[in-house]
Amino acid sequence: MDEQVKQLYDIWMLMTHYIKDLHLENIKKKYFRRAKLECASRDIPFDLQKIRADILLQLRRISEVDGGQDAELKKYINDFKGLYLNSNISFSPSNVACAAEQIKLMYEAIFNDFTDFSIVVKAFEIEDYLKLSQFEGKEKGEKVKELRNILIEKYASYSTLHPRVLQGKNLNRVYWSVIDIDNITEIEKSVINYLGLSP
Repeated sequence: MDEQVKQLYDIWMLMTHYIKDLHLENIKKKYFRRAKLECASRDIPFDLQKIRADILLQLRRISEVDGGQDAELKKYINDFKGLYLNSNISFSPSNVACAAEQIKLMYEAIFNDFTDFSIVVKAFEIEDYLKLSQFEGKEKGEKVKELRNILIEKYASYSTLHPRVLQGKNLNRVYWSVIDIDNITEIEKSVINYLGLSP
């Protein structure tokens, strides 16, 4: 699991800083080629559906780490942060949960018939809207609360977390918990309409 935490961090940083430069088709070819080699080395059948299910299961575990129930995983995260990261880098369980959700979205693009990562780019653009940099103080706090409520009321069914649990999370955590390839366009419209922005 410690190696998985390191891999998650590396992929997360790659996505955060270079998502617009990543070529899905190249990544897909290399990923599937590597997966076939791994299956052959372990003498197990190459089954994309099983691989996808296993990845999503692992990402689900990581995406729920800020719930406080997985002490083992939380320890690996804290150990990794203490050993390898600058103290100024945010790598809390909440950050890790968001990273897992972002990587899950990327994997959905890989395993479905997408030709690029534009859907992931769009997700990061919506995240930028949710920073609410045009607001300050009390007004910003009210906008955060209202947007969080909108996301929970409309899209909580897409999350693995119960709506009551989501109520205790920050706006960014709620957003990454509910977004997926099926609702991203609708969420974008909800956010843009609420903020009165032009698409």
